[in-house]
Amino acid sequence: MDKKIAIITATGGSLGTGHFQRMLFFAQYANEKKRLKAQIYSKTMAPLDGLEYLWSDSLKEANLIIRDMRDSNTEEIKILKKHAPVLSIDDMGEGNAISDYSLYLLPNLSLNHIDFDKFLYGYNFYNGLKEISEENIYKDIDFLIYPGISPDSKTLEILQKILPEGSKSLVLIKGKAYNLHSKELSKINNYSELILRAKNVITHFGITLFEAKISQCNIISFNPSDYHQRLTELIARDLNIELSCQYSEINSNHTQEELHRIYKNSQKKDNYIAKSPILIKIETKVKNFTRYIENLL
Repeated sequence: MDKKIAIITATGGSLGTGHFQRMLFFAQYANEKKRLKAQIYSKTMAPLDGLEYLWSDSLKEANLIIRDMRDSNTEEIKILKKHAPVLSIDDMGEGNAISDYSLYLLPNLSLNHIDFDKFLYGYNFYNGLKEISEENIYKDIDFLIYPGISPDSKTLEILQKILPEGSKSLVLIKGKAYNLHSKELSKINNYSELILRAKNVITHFGITLFEAKISQCNIISFNPSDYHQRLTELIARDLNIELSCQYSEINSNHTQEELHRIYKNSQKKDNYIAKSPILIKIETKVKNFTRYIENLL
């Protein structure tokens, strides 16, 4: 009988979309490879694809519960443990201490060990890559701005003023990309293709940073809080982040000078990126994660 994995996750607000996206990717991989039956239990999935993986059975049927939605409390974990053993992912809440298993895939302020070999990329990023027909993609977007599902309009207004004049700068919001300056809609709405075609990616701390890194983009991280900024600083060297600061610091001469420097340097490169090596790296890590889960059962 197939082992059943129940995944508790969410999206939106301070959580962003990364937790849901990576669990959706794992559920897709596990089910398609017929290694496990993995389904998601979430109340906040409406804006995202992959709804066929949503949980429809009782949690009592699960052999393992994966909780991926950050800070838990002890009462919540106690309730989940009545149904099955619990694996907490990137959980800095008090409930993590009583989880049966704990795993960190992202940097954390407690400096717990990070299992980058099991890192999970997003469902939309992986499937978007597979939809691209070309093997080699030319980088012709100067700046791709991904501000998340709830963008800060003031930040976008500032970027419009301080990004180099004449640069091709696109903003991606809720599956649609448009030119930051002309407001013209882009003909390309494939999230993955936009990242691959970008020379520089501007986003906040989250899964997009890692997707930009594997796509060989220069990374600029503008963050909504001190918490997100501190997390970014923990991985700045590993991801070769060119520039990072909080939203409140964007409108400065230093930030503008750095953006112009990054733009000027990126203009010197005339490069293509191959799709297949990226897919291989992503699939290797999800295989590692799946083996880890199988060993817990």
